[in-house]
Amino acid sequence: MPGRLIGFIVILLLIGTLIGFNIGNSSDIRIWFGEKGQIKEVPILLSFFTIYIFGLVSSIPFYIGWRMRQIKKKRKNSAAAADKK
Repeated sequence: MPGRLIGFIVILLLIGTLIGFNIGNSSDIRIWFGEKGQIKEVPILLSFFTIYIFGLVSSIPFYIGWRMRQIKKKRKNSAAAADKK
């Protein structure tokens, strides 16, 4: 328990440091080739948080699939145990 708490605090400090160093930086982001697919002067923090949220949302289907497999396995095991009785 204390190890997890210390690890969480260290991670929060690292994230806070990252935010502090990048608060004033901005960049151009190209979504597509050419001028129409370019967004100018986007804060680095906004791009970091956007990518983080995108990764979080894209991992949800994998979690749901894993959970469904666990539920199927439990049902199969309980059905097999009920058949043995």
